[in-house]
Amino acid sequence: MASAQNKSSEHKMALLKMQKQKEILEQSKSSLQNIVVLQTERIGNLEEKIGIVADERKELCERLNKAERELSAMTKEKIGIVADEQKELYERLNKAERELSAMTNKLAYFSNLKVKFIKFENKWGYVADTFFAEQKKIIHDNMFDGKVGSLYVNPDGKLEYKASESAK
Repeated sequence: MASAQNKSSEHKMALLKMQKQKEILEQSKSSLQNIVVLQTERIGNLEEKIGIVADERKELCERLNKAERELSAMTKEKIGIVADEQKELYERLNKAERELSAMTNKLAYFSNLKVKFIKFENKWGYVADTFFAEQKKIIHDNMFDGKVGSLYVNPDGKLEYKASESAK
C-alpha cells in the first residue's frame, strides 16, 4: 500500500507539475499574444512614419526638380540677355570703328589741304599749315602750344589763337 500511496503521490505531484507547466505555458501564450499585438501596432506606426517620410522625400524631390528647372530657365534668360548685350556692344564697336575710319580718312584728306583741322575735346577748329605741322605735342586743358603760338578753346566754345613772342 505504501507503494500505491507513493505512486499516487508521485502521480499527484506529476499532475501538479504539469498543471503548473500548463499555467506557465498559458501565461507565456498570453504574453506572446500581447507582444504580437504591440509589435503589430509598432509596425503599423513605423509603416505610417515610413509613408510620411516617403511623401516628404517625394515632395522634396519635386521641389528640388522645380528649383533646378527655374534656375535653368533663369540661367538661359540671363545668357540670352548677356548675348543680346554683347551683340549690341559689338554693333556699337563696329559703328565706332567705321566712324573712326571715316574720321581718319577725313583727317588724311584735310592734311593734304592748306587749311588743317585739329580737335580740342569735343570742338573742331582749323589752323594754317605751318602751325599744324607742330601739333605732335600733346593737347592739355583745351590748349595746344606750338612755336608760333597757342590755340585754345575759349568758354564760348570758339577756337582762338594767341601768337607767341617769337611769332609777333
